[in-house]
Amino acid sequence: MPKDGLVVGLDVGSTKITIIVGEASENNGIYVLGSSVVQTAGIKKGMIVNIEETVSAIEAAVTDAEHMADVDIDTVYVSIGGYHISGQNSRGIIAVPANQREITADEKQKVQEAARAIALPQNREIIHLIPEEYTVDDQPGIIDPVGMAGVRLEVDTHIITGVTTSIRNLQKSIKGTGLKIKDFLFEGLASGESVITADEKELGVVLVDIGGGTTDVVVYAGGYVKHTNVLAIGSAHITSDISIGLRTSYQEAEKIKLRNGLVWADGANLEEKITVQNAGNDGSRQIELKQLFEIIEPRMEEIFSMIAFLYMLAYR
Repeated sequence: MPKDGLVVGLDVGSTKITIIVGEASENNGIYVLGSSVVQTAGIKKGMIVNIEETVSAIEAAVTDAEHMADVDIDTVYVSIGGYHISGQNSRGIIAVPANQREITADEKQKVQEAARAIALPQNREIIHLIPEEYTVDDQPGIIDPVGMAGVRLEVDTHIITGVTTSIRNLQKSIKGTGLKIKDFLFEGLASGESVITADEKELGVVLVDIGGGTTDVVVYAGGYVKHTNVLAIGSAHITSDISIGLRTSYQEAEKIKLRNGLVWADGANLEEKITVQNAGNDGSRQIELKQLFEIIEPRMEEIFSMIAFLYMLAYR
């Protein structure tokens, strides 16, 4: 049945499609009515590789979510990811007309458009332009310049872009199910809004969202986004390492990772025995937990070394 105030989020990930259905409350919160998760093979590293498979998975997720929430879903907010996403900082500058006594909303919009005028390859487009702080006549740190007197207005922004063809393929997959797209949101920003507090953003924090095929990285400082990037590496790489290292199937490796995987060895009994199913279901064998740890640790070190490098780029 239709319901007023319905908010539906659709996350098209590298390994699964996730839908969450909520209803807006009077205190600006969201009351969750239902959700659904459907595995898919139509996406690799956050990019559509099989539209038909992706459409089928989205339809299945929508059907499940509608049954759970007892609503009809026709419009969704879509989180967008993939290693084609990147971010950069830009500054916009305009002169305030001399016949004006104060800065208006029009000047605020114009200076943001000036920041948007960056050189982009023909195959990329802007997903988000995020204003950080404004400067009026060399006075920085202004949150909202509207109503202030000045002759020169500047804004520092963070711009997130993506490859046009990847965005269009995602749009086509979603519209192929009959759904309407309300808006796109970079999934790293969505994760940040969910788990990071205003104080953490002010003091400085790095959000790391490790997905199946990619890892989102968002650096915050002074309350603003300073850097965004997507690494073409995720938890599926760990599963693949385990499968090869332990000579077992990918499915068995995923189970072992979820059941016994660890990154930090302190306090763990690395001599503990775990059971591994041989490839081809040819019996099983016992190994020490230490062997699994020695497979996972190097891959996680690689991921966090890459994240540390991105952090340094944000502050160079």
